[in-house]
Amino acid sequence: MGALQIAMMGKLPFTALRDATFAYPSLMKSLNTLFGSFVDS
Repeated sequence: MGALQIAMMGKLPFTALRDATFAYPSLMKSLNTLFGSFVDS
């Protein structure tokens, strides 16, 4: 959740988190799954 909070504070689009590589992929995998359900504009 820390990555999500930092992204929101930095006003990053969800694609920044979706396309990033993180040290703990098992935790971030759930966010990638969530953001993968959205269509890029």
